[in-house]
Amino acid sequence: MKHKVKIAGGLIVGGVALTLVLGGASDISAEKLQDKYDNAPQIKQEYQLDGATLKRSIVKNPELDVYKNEPKDEIKITLGDKDKTEFTPDIELKRWNEVFFKIKPKGLESVATKDKTLSFENDKIKFGTPKMSFEMYDYAEGEGGFKYVWFLNEKPASNIVSFDIETSGLDFFYQPPLTQEYQNGYSEEFQREIVVSETQVKDLEGNVLAERPENVVGSYAVYHSTKGGMVDAWGKAYGTGKFGHIKRIKLIDANGLEDWGKLNISDPIETLPDGTEIRSYSVKLPDDFYKNAVYPIKSNDTFGYDTAGGSNSISAANTATGSVFTSPNNVSQVDSMSIYVYVFGSDDFKLMMWLHSDETLVANSITPTINNNLGTAWHTSTYVSKPTISASTAYILGALDPTSTSYYWDAGDANQGHMDPNSFTTPTNLSTPTHNTNKYSIYATYTPSGGGEAAPAPVDDFLIIQEQ
Repeated sequence: MKHKVKIAGGLIVGGVALTLVLGGASDISAEKLQDKYDNAPQIKQEYQLDGATLKRSIVKNPELDVYKNEPKDEIKITLGDKDKTEFTPDIELKRWNEVFFKIKPKGLESVATKDKTLSFENDKIKFGTPKMSFEMYDYAEGEGGFKYVWFLNEKPASNIVSFDIETSGLDFFYQPPLTQEYQNGYSEEFQREIVVSETQVKDLEGNVLAERPENVVGSYAVYHSTKGGMVDAWGKAYGTGKFGHIKRIKLIDANGLEDWGKLNISDPIETLPDGTEIRSYSVKLPDDFYKNAVYPIKSNDTFGYDTAGGSNSISAANTATGSVFTSPNNVSQVDSMSIYVYVFGSDDFKLMMWLHSDETLVANSITPTINNNLGTAWHTSTYVSKPTISASTAYILGALDPTSTSYYWDAGDANQGHMDPNSFTTPTNLSTPTHNTNKYSIYATYTPSGGGEAAPAPVDDFLIIQEQ
C-alpha cells in the first residue's frame, strides 16, 4: 500500500535528539528494542515484536479463501530487517500473502551504531542519525495507509535522495499531470471545448470534468501484475488488483517553506532468482528549495492501501465507459460486477461487458440496474442470469448511466480505457470508441470452473506474521 503499497500529512518536527550510548547494548539493539517495546503501550497494542522487527497485520476482508484458508485481503507490515540483530528503518508491506514492496534507506551501514537512536512516541516509531532521521506510523485517511517520513537534518551533497526498494509481483503506473493526458481545445471524450491544468480539466463554463489531486500528480498507482479485474469468488479479494498508492512527496523546511519533490521509481535494475525485483526509489528536491531551504527538512511519504483510483472524471450521459481486462483461464460465467463512482444526485446505472476483439456486447452481461444515491462508494450488482465468457480473453468491463457520473481511475496501460456513445435503456455494441490510459475502478467476480485454480505458491514468506 505502494510510495502508500498511498502517505500524506503529519506533524512538522524540528531537529531530532540523538543519544550517545557508551558501553552496553546499543540504542537500536534487539535488547533495547524489547525494553522500549515493553514500555510503549500503544506500540505494544498494535505490533508484535519479533527479534529486531515490529510486525502487524491489517485484515481488510476476514473471509477465508478456499485454496489456502487465509483471509481474502490481508496487509502485513514489517518494520526492520528480519536478518539483522539491530533495528533498521526499513518497511515491508505484503498484500494477499503474494506480492510485496520493501523500502530501505541507503548508507546507514556507514553510520556508527552509537550515532543511531530509536524511540517510540505514542504510535510513532522514530529512528535517528546525525544526517537523516525517520518516523513510521499508520494513518487512517481514506482506506488507510502507512507514513514513512524522512528528515534531512543537514543539506545533502545532492538534491536527489535515494532509497533501495525490493518488489515482487507488482506493476507501477506513473500518474502524470493531466496536461500530459489532455490538450486544450475540443475533446472527443467530453464532447466540448476544454481547458487543462495539471490537476483539472474544465469546460469553458468552468465546470470540472476531470480531476487529479495535487498529491496524486507525479505519484504511482501500484497494481498486482497478474490479478484483478476479474476475480475468483473462492480466492483472494483482489478487486481491481490495486495493491496501493505511493503519493507525491511534499517537502517542508524548518520555517514552513513547502514544495513538491519529484518522485521516481525505476524499472527493475536486477531480478533475483526468487523473482524479487531490485529497483531505485528517488526523490528530487526542486533546485530553489534545495538551495534555499532551512534544515532540517521533512518529507511526507505516504503508502496507501486504497483500492479505488486516485483520479476521477465525468462521463457524459449515455456514454459507455470502461477498461480492458483479460479473463483468467478458469472462468466460464460471471456472478457480479462492481464499480467505484461518485454520483452528484440520485442516479441509476448498469454494468456490462464487451468482447474487446470486435467490441460486441456480451450476451446477458447487462447487470440489474443499480439505484445509487448521492456520494462516493463501491457498488455491486449481481446477475440473475449469468453471462458466459471465454477463458484467457480480453474484455471491456464498463458502465452506462442516463446522466453524468464521476468515475474513478488510475492511469494504466495505453488504450486501456474506452468511451463510446451508447444507450442506457438498450445498451448495445460499441461503435467507434475513443481510447485513453484510464484503468477504471471496476471489476467482475466469477465462480471458477473445473474446481477452481490451484493455489499460487507464496512468492516469499519473510513478511508472514502470526494470524490474529
